[in-house]
Amino acid sequence: MRMGKKIGRMAMSKDRLLDGAWLIVFLLLATRMIGGLLFGSSQVAQPLPLPELRLGEHKALEQYASELIQDEMESNNIVGLSAATIVGDRIVWSNGYGYADLETNKLATPDTVYRVGSISKIPNAIAVLKLNAAGKVDLDAPIKNYIPELKVKSRFSTEPTFTPHQLMTHHSGLPGDIVKGMWRGQPAPFQSVVALLAEEYLAYPPRTIHSYSNLGAGLLGVMLERVSGTEYETVMQESVLKPLGMTNSSYRLQPHIARKLSQGYNKNGQWEEDVAIRDVPAGNLYTSVNDLGKMMIMLLNDGVYGGTEVLPSALVNEMFRAQNDAVLLDGNFKIGYEFFLKNPELAYVGDDFAHSGHMYLFHGNVMGVKKDKIAVVVLANSAGAEERVSIIAEQLLKGAIAVNRGLLPPKAKSVHKVLTPPPGLQEPTSYAGNYGTIIGLLEVEEPRKGEYVAKLEGKKVNLLPDKDGWLRPEYRPWGILPLPIPNLKEMRIAFRTVNGEDVVFVQLGEEVPAVGKRISDYKLPEAWRMRQGVYRTNDEENQLLAIDSLELKVNQQGFLMISMKTDTKDAQLGELVLYPLSDTEALLYALGWRMMETISIRQEADGEKLIFSGISFKKQ
Repeated sequence: MRMGKKIGRMAMSKDRLLDGAWLIVFLLLATRMIGGLLFGSSQVAQPLPLPELRLGEHKALEQYASELIQDEMESNNIVGLSAATIVGDRIVWSNGYGYADLETNKLATPDTVYRVGSISKIPNAIAVLKLNAAGKVDLDAPIKNYIPELKVKSRFSTEPTFTPHQLMTHHSGLPGDIVKGMWRGQPAPFQSVVALLAEEYLAYPPRTIHSYSNLGAGLLGVMLERVSGTEYETVMQESVLKPLGMTNSSYRLQPHIARKLSQGYNKNGQWEEDVAIRDVPAGNLYTSVNDLGKMMIMLLNDGVYGGTEVLPSALVNEMFRAQNDAVLLDGNFKIGYEFFLKNPELAYVGDDFAHSGHMYLFHGNVMGVKKDKIAVVVLANSAGAEERVSIIAEQLLKGAIAVNRGLLPPKAKSVHKVLTPPPGLQEPTSYAGNYGTIIGLLEVEEPRKGEYVAKLEGKKVNLLPDKDGWLRPEYRPWGILPLPIPNLKEMRIAFRTVNGEDVVFVQLGEEVPAVGKRISDYKLPEAWRMRQGVYRTNDEENQLLAIDSLELKVNQQGFLMISMKTDTKDAQLGELVLYPLSDTEALLYALGWRMMETISIRQEADGEKLIFSGISFKKQ
């Protein structure tokens, strides 16, 4: 019998994410990263520096890869890890490190099978594109054409008009998840999300903003079944996995896969029992780095694998082409079909792509450069690898570019890089007002002596006009001289009018996300005012959420705020504005993932309940 902590009410961590998607609590933690960048530390442990590799120095790169991986594993309690590098039409290097199973001393190899979370969405999208190539799926037709019974409540239209195209780029407007029933020992079939969505609202109008959704991948899976006339596993095997020779891959844990499956380990390097997931197309692929390497060979070579066309080159190119250039709220963020594009750290390379995958105990990353036909795959079996797999993949990719192209990364610069706010947008006549953001309430006062003053996280910062079109924040705790905070020095803020609403954009390094919008016509019904207090849940399907309590309170400005606490040392996880729509519904008022989703009130046999993502909370 294995010894280790069973999954029960576990510590809160983003290990349980499918690429950052599952529940509001972590959202509040993750999005407060921006606030942490203002006044706290944003230090991330730096990886082993890449040596000055020269063209053709493949052995030197392999040596660096081994040293890098072993260093990361030792520093982060990573029990087992496998990695591969793909160049052109072959896997030029792959290896395993550590253990797939500590109890049996089973070593990790390139053929060790891992759970890969949201990397599952890539073959899911390939299957959709193959049906499009066959003339069976129109990417721009409403998904309802393929799932007629689909219903989603909407404040923007009466029908769910989003399309397969929008589902693959996460611009459908769907909520991120339906958390209730998402993680459990024996989850309901993923097809059940069709019925569950009838009780949910769209968060945004389609094609308004990128908002990552596992539900969208699930609907694509349902569509694949309906159009193909067979079950999902069969569709994926016949359409993608078998043509690519991915014999160690499956969306269902089959016996020959189970024999090669790695065990999972927590952040202390101890074994833990894994947990199943309902949303199979979004995150339940079992695979190895060698198998994913085969998929990357096909994609890097314009859809051809082993001399056979698996996917037309035009559709492969669409996977790697930015599909959201016209989406103003996305800022400079770019996404193709299930591939995130233009990593600022790889700007010197150009044409890069990536998708990571995160489960509770398993983490991975696929990353590459299309024009160079180079990719890397990194998979790990430990919670401690959650951030590090992407860092390892990025370092390996930089090294592969150096030895195959002779292009070394530029020397790091500490100067602020001047970007422009999203072009073509009108500035409001005044920035003054209150804004709901992913950081919390942002209060901007009328300007004094040409400077605006904003209150953020309880601290006042001065906003000075910068020549590049941004506002530059300064923190003056004593009212005269600014306190030199490095993180704040790198930040810029801009206010722009988008679709008739005043929106807050933030420049963080080389990222320009929309984080919030002006609050107008705010009215707090007495029914919501009376709901102030602490709420708890007894929902058994909330075990993975680790929510200790949820609190509603009215602040001094008269806004209803929501915050959450976990049963861990993380304590309070932020404070967001709730915008009441009626006596029984309110919105998480900000812009970004999991924002503009609905919190509702429902009367049950044992009293009034607060409902979010299917989970019910009762006032204490």
